Amino acid sequence: MSVRTKSGFYVATAEITAVRSWAAILLISVLASAATVVPAAADDTQGELSATDAVLAIQEVASQPGTGPIEEAESFTVESDGSRVVLGAGTEVAIEANNSPTITLESEIYEPLYVNGGLDGEAEVASDGTTVYDTGRNYSVVPLPHEDGSIQLINVIADSAAPEKFEYDFSSTTPVSITLKDEVAVILDANGDFVGGVTAPWAYDANGVAVPTHFETAGSTLIQVVEHSSGSYTYPITADPYAGQNLFSWITVDNYNGDSRVNLQPTDFGRGMPPWVMTGAGWTEAVGWGGAAPVGPILNSKATLRQQFDCHAFGNAFAGTWNLERFRPNRTTVWSYGVAIHHCNWTTANRY
Repeated sequence: MSVRTKSGFYVATAEITAVRSWAAILLISVLASAATVVPAAADDTQGELSATDAVLAIQEVASQPGTGPIEEAESFTVESDGSRVVLGAGTEVAIEANNSPTITLESEIYEPLYVNGGLDGEAEVASDGTTVYDTGRNYSVVPLPHEDGSIQLINVIADSAAPEKFEYDFSSTTPVSITLKDEVAVILDANGDFVGGVTAPWAYDANGVAVPTHFETAGSTLIQVVEHSSGSYTYPITADPYAGQNLFSWITVDNYNGDSRVNLQPTDFGRGMPPWVMTGAGWTEAVGWGGAAPVGPILNSKATLRQQFDCHAFGNAFAGTWNLERFRPNRTTVWSYGVAIHHCNWTTANRY
């Protein structure tokens, strides 16, 4: 089996799996050989962190709730001009080769999304292949790209002298605006259409204690505030943000129980989006999905498909693959009635 990259080449999924396995082996080697890092108290000054220290801090925080798909991150390919690229199925994550590079997220579905800020200083490659930027300001940044075209920009804060505000300016082919709701940032183009988003922020200290953090906006700039300097926290402190575009990684159509069925797989980034994003931008993305299967006409052919879609959107975090089955009756009562029993697979119009 193979997947199509943005440039038109095909990459065997077995090769992708092998790359991930090799990256995991390298990471285990780093963890096994690295010296024990003794966290600093809140009033200590560690200064700069090594690339290995930054990687270790991120691996420690990966098990904390809400931190996103850290363990699924890809390794950048370094191009001849020094830029860094990860190609997915119809997606691309690229970082320019300079000391304050622009990050570009490209998708076959959306206009490109550009991120300026977040990455300062020279890029260093840790032993496991992870790229680390030492900003020279008491924190390092580790960009973790994903095959779905999203990227986590993880800040590893060395001590209390590090800043508390981290700014990211977003742009696209048209001017963009940022809407904050439910801790999530949604990025809209000049027509008010979805062009990307940033999942709810998180921050943890070295002992797994949550550090207060939130988003602010100033025009097209998103600011993550990490309130670490006035608390009793153990450094290093690790925080995101996590930005992306595509809400689904694939959509297929088959037959089930004598009628059409639409199957949708949310991306890891899409899993982090709240229901109101999935029922809005997610529905638009699904209806406009390209390919051989006529997804849009089927989704619009019967009300039950939209009702099932919305039901899955509200259970997105644990819904697995969304299976929307046309044979099911249209609801005459809201789908939420009896959802604990029918799990979006109702057999009657008004009960379960």
